[in-house]
Amino acid sequence: MVLPVLCVIVKITHLLQSSGPLFYRQVRSGLRNQEFVILKFRTMHVPPPGVSDIDSDPHHRIFALGQLLRFSKIDEIPQFLNVLLGDMSVVGPRPHHFEDCRKWEQEHEHYALRRLAKPGITGLAQYREYCGAFEWSCVRNRVERDLVYINSWSIWLDIELILKTAVVILRNVTLTFAQRFRGFVSARESEFHDAQVLEMPVNVRPRRAQDSDEGQDRIAAWHSLALDATVIGLPQTGTMRHSAQPP
Repeated sequence: MVLPVLCVIVKITHLLQSSGPLFYRQVRSGLRNQEFVILKFRTMHVPPPGVSDIDSDPHHRIFALGQLLRFSKIDEIPQFLNVLLGDMSVVGPRPHHFEDCRKWEQEHEHYALRRLAKPGITGLAQYREYCGAFEWSCVRNRVERDLVYINSWSIWLDIELILKTAVVILRNVTLTFAQRFRGFVSARESEFHDAQVLEMPVNVRPRRAQDSDEGQDRIAAWHSLALDATVIGLPQTGTMRHSAQPP
């Protein structure tokens, strides 16, 4: 029941922010290195023709809703369809691209053992938050925790990881919406303050920086006039001294 509602909400937002397909599809390596198509909510603008989905810097294509979906992990929810199709499990090692698999097999001697388990939506490595840029230390930590999960698998470990992942997702969603709400309230307060200032009489409005600069310019101009009058020898009458003062 949750997935259809999310599909409608995400699709409406796609129409407002980034036209294109609802789902992002990509071929990944599954159980015993069998390929399957993984599903996610699309979080990036569709690349131009001739450009690969995985370019040198794809993060610049992430739109506003995509950032929210990624941070809250909601973009991973369509993978429950992969679970229903039998390609994935709820808990297990994350599926990787075939190119990444070939590269990391050379970097980690036991990387191929990950294929003994069906890939999952979440896992021990994901819960430990070993994710992000695929540097050497990060890959090794992920692989080691995936192997720990495979060697110590039990139904209770799966239940524990599911519950812990749910707590992390709820925390991320709560923090995301709290930040968005604070930003919205701050923007409304700023607009309300500006509207109140515009409704004030001009002589009681708060002085702005440019008003202060203009006032300083007027004072400098009047002082210059007084100096010029002194240089050319005009009589310094009371009227001149008075007029030489800034208004």
